Amino acid sequence: MDSRTKRTQSSHQPALNRSFRIGASLAEENEVRSFNKQRNNRSMAPSQPHRIELPLFFNTPARTAEQHSLLNRTANDEDRKEDKIDNAIHVTVLRRLKDYEMLAFGCRRAGKVRDEGRSYYSIGVLYDNIKKYKKAVEYYLKFLQVCKSINDSHGEALAYNCIGVDYQLLGETEPELARKAIEYHTLHENLADVNGKFLASINLGLCHDRLGDSKNSVYHFQNALKHSIQMSNVNGQSVAMGNIGKIGTKDLS
Repeated sequence: MDSRTKRTQSSHQPALNRSFRIGASLAEENEVRSFNKQRNNRSMAPSQPHRIELPLFFNTPARTAEQHSLLNRTANDEDRKEDKIDNAIHVTVLRRLKDYEMLAFGCRRAGKVRDEGRSYYSIGVLYDNIKKYKKAVEYYLKFLQVCKSINDSHGEALAYNCIGVDYQLLGETEPELARKAIEYHTLHENLADVNGKFLASINLGLCHDRLGDSKNSVYHFQNALKHSIQMSNVNGQSVAMGNIGKIGTKDLS
């Protein structure tokens, strides 16, 4: 093979995306983003649920910054829940929902199963952005079924995390749903790598704390500490220890 032929073949090879490290999990991607935000003085609040995020090159809708106002909501605040959503965001989301619903339908008819699943995930994110968590769960469950059907373990872990976090947020006003959150975060923990286990352990600790179960809450935060030490992640250790300290303070009061 002469040098001209070699150059021609190499010119048709796809360029490697240097931003994607082969073997890096979705949970690891979330870890990098979350802790980078903390280094930029946007602190990662220990009491907030933690989500896995898809890498940017998947081209799915971006999440709006979740303030998790439900965590401190009282009954008198409930009637103002929807007022916290910007009207322009709401209109944009509704328009994009229709687009993704049509896309999911088209992919299903064309037999493009993976793209159909990604459409369901995108719809779930959009519903999260307008705080329609129950509707989001409906589509994350569809996404989960697609992932199971094609043996996509990374997508399955992502679905468990999304569903668990939404039930976790809903559990702030409907405590029985916190138990559903525990169910899905446990499924995530069982499937995940060490990065994902850290996130799942933090979320499980928060759920048990919400239910007043200090013993199990501390157990999961201790697991999170163990995983963060294994990852040599100092900020993760701080989050885990902060939550353990918070539980200890409650028990003393």
